[in-house]
Amino acid sequence: MSDILDQEILKKEIFEALGVAKMPPESQEEVLAAAAGPVIQSVTLAILEKLSADDQNAFKEASEAGESETIEKLILKNIPDSTAFISAEVKKAVAEFRTLFEQELSEA
Repeated sequence: MSDILDQEILKKEIFEALGVAKMPPESQEEVLAAAAGPVIQSVTLAILEKLSADDQNAFKEASEAGESETIEKLILKNIPDSTAFISAEVKKAVAEFRTLFEQELSEA
């Protein structure tokens, strides 16, 4: 995957945004595993919203084919300061996830 959407980088941002560093390692992994999928999906949708219909199709095809260079080119072409955009989207998605997670904990 491209550096822009590198899952390890995104996971690190999610980890930091969730503030789970003080949790035991097992709990950290559980929270990260629960959050990573929805957050990455949310970031991907935010990216797709910035693309034209043709570029959305090209992005989807490149994703299915694992063509990270094509994905990165599409993002760089369509999203100025894409790193900042993605970081902001991660933070927004993590905040939404945290709210849902806290609601679920309070109801348990």
